[in-house]
Amino acid sequence: MPKTAATEFKIVPHDTLMEALVHASMEFSPIKLDKINPHFKSKYASLDSVNQSIRTALLTHGITVHAGIQYREDGEAYWETVLEHVSGEKITRPHPLLYSDTMQALGSAETYARRYSLAGLLNLTPDEDTDGNDSGNRPAKTARRSAPAEKVRPRGPAQAPVASDPPKMSMDAWVNMIDDLDGFAPMQEFLTKAEKGKNLNSDPALFRRVIAQCNLRVDALQQAKKISDSELDVLDRRLGSIHTLLNTKGI
Repeated sequence: MPKTAATEFKIVPHDTLMEALVHASMEFSPIKLDKINPHFKSKYASLDSVNQSIRTALLTHGITVHAGIQYREDGEAYWETVLEHVSGEKITRPHPLLYSDTMQALGSAETYARRYSLAGLLNLTPDEDTDGNDSGNRPAKTARRSAPAEKVRPRGPAQAPVASDPPKMSMDAWVNMIDDLDGFAPMQEFLTKAEKGKNLNSDPALFRRVIAQCNLRVDALQQAKKISDSELDVLDRRLGSIHTLLNTKGI
């Protein structure tokens, strides 16, 4: 029987997943930044590009990638990416998956989660460093955030949407403030002040809930066609960056 690529393929043996990952990572090909962020005019790698860079090296060293939507006990959806070695060892990485009720929004959230959870597991950089392009703000990475967002309570007196943090603001007050944000520019300004605000930075758990509420507001603005697709991408990436920072702090 003639040999084929499948019959000739041999897995390089390793005792552990970490050993296999070390060898595989040295064989990753350079990631092609094949997409352009229209807001920052910066390049980033699509999911296909990331997979093309790593797939052969991972398989050669006995590592497979599988992923899918999982659900917490409270019903919240999240995306889980798994690296599994032929030895049975595996590493998992959950990634928040927050989306509106449309299939298009779900598909977009899945793509973001797949790309950045995989990049995080393998220590890849799927986009350019664009620090400083947005008046010193850090443009975000993709993906949707987690943490259950609180339900909107009846509003009290209207609050300025981009006011600086008053001391000990309740989550209800944050919800009302966020729901007053009515476009791309107000949301950007709000995030800038939120990142610099001492109250949120000193209470990361509250910060996570505020960011989850911002995601819901972004979805609502997109559904109402008050932000463009390119603006949606910028906000998604920026919110993802904040969420990743919170994860890095172990919160």
